[in-house]
Amino acid sequence: MGLEKIKTTSNVIETFTQQTEEKPVVVELAIDSLIPYRSHPFALYEGERLDDMVESVTENGVLTPIIVQPIEDGQYEILAGHNRWNASKIAGKKTIPAIIKTGLTKEEAYVYVVETNVFQRGFDNLKLSEQAAVIAERTDSFREEKRNAIREEIQSISGDSPNRADVAVGEEYGMNSKRVARLVRIHRYLVPELKALLDDNRIPFVGAINLSFLDENDQREVAELAEDYDITLKKCEELKRLADAGELDDVAAVLDNTAKQEQTAPKMKPVRIRKDVFDRYFQKNKDREYVQDVVEVALSEYFRNHPDKAENE
Repeated sequence: MGLEKIKTTSNVIETFTQQTEEKPVVVELAIDSLIPYRSHPFALYEGERLDDMVESVTENGVLTPIIVQPIEDGQYEILAGHNRWNASKIAGKKTIPAIIKTGLTKEEAYVYVVETNVFQRGFDNLKLSEQAAVIAERTDSFREEKRNAIREEIQSISGDSPNRADVAVGEEYGMNSKRVARLVRIHRYLVPELKALLDDNRIPFVGAINLSFLDENDQREVAELAEDYDITLKKCEELKRLADAGELDDVAAVLDNTAKQEQTAPKMKPVRIRKDVFDRYFQKNKDREYVQDVVEVALSEYFRNHPDKAENE
């Protein structure tokens, strides 16, 4: 199994595993001594996936130890294994196997949180806000060699191969630099309430970018008003325009007024991409936001080279 040895090909790996070619120390920790990672950006399993995990834990226990770090009052913060911990609680388990990491910086601890979720779920299966968290972590200043050491340790502990052998920003995700920058912005500046609406497809992706420029109080008001209004791209653009000008005094009034304007505006029929054209440039599993981004970049490039054909200057 992967627990028998951890490859230690550099001092970096020794730093993170705090051992050389030795078996990691696995201890049993009380379930109630564990708390989730602060501001954990990944949703816990629900529905059938959670039920399957609870059944497995009930019958077989937790086979892969979670990873934690000690905090105050004899408690431990979970870095990797939130779903195993949650399933164990539901299954009525009193303890769970764990590997305790000590002396981690905030950046190092966060890499364990992010990389474990990418390893187990695969980037393409993450929600948009979760993808944003991954991309933001990948584009910070944390040294790649440290990140690689943690990835290797996670793979060694699980004994499996990750869903993507090696994950990197940009090309390996099939993203342009604009998409990467937008995801980073969503992670850093969009409030959790709006991230949840984005994940549920209740606000458009580009609309969420516009809303991220509002201050947090205005963003939260938009989230509350989403029960009464459809949050369309046009409304998001108007909110940003007013916020940039320092004139956003009443969020509800803007949403209501823009809604009335949208109702009276002439409707243009949706423009559809022919199937043969779509298949030529896109894989079937690409999400709608990705396709929209590519089309936007392509149109921008086209009109840059053909300025005489642009209708909206």
